Amino acid sequence: MRASAQRAWDTAAALAAAGRDRPSVVADVLDVVSRDIDDEVARQVPRRGRVFLLAVAQALAWGVLADVLLLLVGSTGWRSIPWLTTALCVVVLLWSLGFGVVAGRNRVHGRRIRVSHAQQEMFRRIASGACLQVWASQVPGRWQPCGPEPDAGRPVQSAGRAWLDRFGDEFADVAVTVASGSANRLAPVLAVPGPVAVFVPDGADVDPSAVALAESAGAGIFLVRGARLEPGTTAARDVLAAYRSAANTRPPVGILHDAWRSAHAGR
Repeated sequence: MRASAQRAWDTAAALAAAGRDRPSVVADVLDVVSRDIDDEVARQVPRRGRVFLLAVAQALAWGVLADVLLLLVGSTGWRSIPWLTTALCVVVLLWSLGFGVVAGRNRVHGRRIRVSHAQQEMFRRIASGACLQVWASQVPGRWQPCGPEPDAGRPVQSAGRAWLDRFGDEFADVAVTVASGSANRLAPVLAVPGPVAVFVPDGADVDPSAVALAESAGAGIFLVRGARLEPGTTAARDVLAAYRSAANTRPPVGILHDAWRSAHAGR
């Protein structure tokens, strides 16, 4: 499996460097190594291996025990019929064998599913680790981005989420919304409990009243300008400055949390 793990790492690193997000990278890596996973599952859990044979042996053991009891009853019973006792013993053994085969197949199937899930989880971790290492090498500071830098062709809503991933929002703690730059549209958005990042589409302007409202709420307003962002509030300006700073050692998304806590400290 070492060769498969290396292939998974190389594939994930190449896709991450090309700008793919983590879910799509993981899905492609699992497709690449799917045959290797199947081979490893078949190696660890053969169709007629220990799991199957143990189930058959257990069923036959119960069958033999039942036959012994039948023979004891037949030998001591009144007017025992030897041929009937023998026939019953044979039927019990055959039934035990059939039951053992079915039980063995079910056990093999269940064990293979568990091994397959464990293998998939291992390759998911490998792919995620490769992605994180590639993205960490793309930023000047010493912190961990959680996604690639979005390109210019993405819709603003998904681009906003992708930018927060890029800023290190690992657990999606910051609410993302798309709004025009008017205070009326921004007020309901800023009522959300918790830090908020507002992404204004390319070509839209931001009213000074909207900026003042966002500043009072500790929210970040980011102006989407093609493949780059421009700050609309102090929090957004600090986030982008930290993102571009070689001295930064903390995910920039933490600045949005700090701004929100500071704005709501006395409320």
